[in-house]
Amino acid sequence: MVEWGLMALALFAVHILLQENGILFSDQIAEYLHEFSHDARHSLGAPCH
Repeated sequence: MVEWGLMALALFAVHILLQENGILFSDQIAEYLHEFSHDARHSLGAPCH
């Protein structure tokens, strides 16, 4: 059961890094997440511009 919880947490983290656009977090935090994960988003093929 712990494994499913960890998998759900990991999927949520990936969702936040790939799709965060200011809806869940403030603009300042969203900008930080975007810049922190920018190269990873491109290498995974996720558009961000």
